[in-house]
Amino acid sequence: MEPFTRPIEHLEVFDLWKQTFTPEDSDPEIYEDPEPNDEARNFEIACTFDYDLTDGNNVLFFCDVTIRLPGIAIQSTRCSFKVNIPDFSDVFTFDNLRYPVHTSIFYAFDRLKDLCEENNLPFPQDLDPDNPNVDDDFLETICNELIRVFRYDRAPFDMENKKLLDHYGLSFGPGWETQYLMILTFSVIDQLIYKNAAYNRFHNRKVFFDEVPEMRYNSLRIKCEKIDKQEVKLTDLESVFFLKCVSCSVHILLSDKSDRLQPMLDKWGANAEVMDSFYKMATKLYKIYHKPYVEKFLNNPKPDWEKLIR
Repeated sequence: MEPFTRPIEHLEVFDLWKQTFTPEDSDPEIYEDPEPNDEARNFEIACTFDYDLTDGNNVLFFCDVTIRLPGIAIQSTRCSFKVNIPDFSDVFTFDNLRYPVHTSIFYAFDRLKDLCEENNLPFPQDLDPDNPNVDDDFLETICNELIRVFRYDRAPFDMENKKLLDHYGLSFGPGWETQYLMILTFSVIDQLIYKNAAYNRFHNRKVFFDEVPEMRYNSLRIKCEKIDKQEVKLTDLESVFFLKCVSCSVHILLSDKSDRLQPMLDKWGANAEVMDSFYKMATKLYKIYHKPYVEKFLNNPKPDWEKLIR
């Protein structure tokens, strides 16, 4: 008798990003939308998804949950799941999404509570991570929005760009040059959109995610972080998004906005030799990676990162 297997199995939890709000580093969304979205709730929640279908033996589904306590803190968490459903599109029904979405919300609340406790910030007593006030109606609303996005946005995009998804593009073997390329690329982007209060991170997230959608950035960063242990192979679509990340980081590093990155560069030991190697590797990627169906996607239109990033 074969062992019982869940249609969707929970695998891992990743902390994507987090921030606590202080008078010096306040919550920008309060000033954009001073009225709460739902007076019955003292938190705001956003949920997105991604998936990896490139390994037929391990079809993966990712659920990203961001929870914000206005004026207090924000936490973004990813849960990964193995999908054991013959037709992957069947994941996008309420019955199948309920488990991964509910599980991801649980972990997001749990990590948010830890963040508040570590920083002596108030965490609402009614938001017990074991039973947060996300009732069935609210859960169904979230799931229905994910279903809508899949049917009318993601699935059509995947069909239109099938060649980009099916073919592999860039590949990287472990080595100090490739490690620094990836470490510095994602470290710079994280500074611009998440970590460095000297930048307008709220604005930068908007303009950057217009070029590299947030869930795809999360997937790409997590995959590339494995470079110290194994070869990293990117599909053509992932390669396009990676090159956009590289382009953004290089343009900002070479601009008059780079001085705010110096503490991070010092932390990583990015001396002149390392930076020279980084720029050479970045230039090399653009020279070796030429495919007609990729270049149109990559360069049209080409963002002016120095103007976009604040």
